[in-house]
Amino acid sequence: MRTRRIFARRCVTRLLVLSLLTTLGCERNTRSPSEGTSSAPAPSAAHVVARVEDEPISVEDLRMAGIPGIPARREQLLQAAITRRLAAEEARHRGLDRTSDVQARIEGVRREARASEEAVLRDALFQSVRDGLHISEADLRDYYEKTKSLYFERQVKLRQEGFPSKAEAEAAMGKLGAEGRLDPAKSEAIGPASMQDLPKTVIPEAYQLRKPGDRVVVAREERFSIVELDEVLPAVQRPFEAVRDRVEKSLRTLRASETYRALLEKRRAEAKIEINQKVLADDSLWKENDGALSQRMMLRGRIR
Repeated sequence: MRTRRIFARRCVTRLLVLSLLTTLGCERNTRSPSEGTSSAPAPSAAHVVARVEDEPISVEDLRMAGIPGIPARREQLLQAAITRRLAAEEARHRGLDRTSDVQARIEGVRREARASEEAVLRDALFQSVRDGLHISEADLRDYYEKTKSLYFERQVKLRQEGFPSKAEAEAAMGKLGAEGRLDPAKSEAIGPASMQDLPKTVIPEAYQLRKPGDRVVVAREERFSIVELDEVLPAVQRPFEAVRDRVEKSLRTLRASETYRALLEKRRAEAKIEINQKVLADDSLWKENDGALSQRMMLRGRIR
């Protein structure tokens, strides 16, 4: 019952946010750039699924409201969007958008939308810094040498035996029991190899195998087999060539973090920032909306 109530609150909150964001999208076109979030581009005509009083409802609008992959679900989401749009317009006609309670809720959505936009731009900035770094091959090899311990991976030996059907594979699994092993004369040896280097014919199912004797049935295009973990070997260090992409990703992220931090410290030093310590320290101002804030964070996800 509690799960249903939470789900219902999530649905209501999502619909409220979508309705208010639609309003904000119309209002933002009349704002100056200094007032906050940038205006969203008008949807492509090819993506407009309906219009209500000439205002478009797009494929993207429905995607925000749910998962419209199934045609019947799309129709359901569309009808809900139309009803929501008509209800919102009726509420404005009655002047409800000018009441203090609704204005406060709309302002909350505006603040949340701005914080979300800033988070997207922050992440885009970091990615731009990271992708724009020049890292030489010598840098990568030097970093690899310093972090070799991160690239040790266990080696395994597997056995794989094919069967005409899934039922026969499962029956053979049952006959082997906990102590049985695949017959080397009827099965194919795989490895030794690291888990990352195993063939696609056994991945990802082989990740389930933890100790010698563990088995799993694998299906590939109507072909079935039993894959068995035969032996776990000591971990070996993977060569630079095998982990180069991982090394580059790690080094780029490390250097980008340093560059990004320095950039933001410079921007902070140049920006006009005023902090009201009295407001910051006034517990009464922060406790007043703790409940609403907790609920919003739970339903909408934490903005980092």
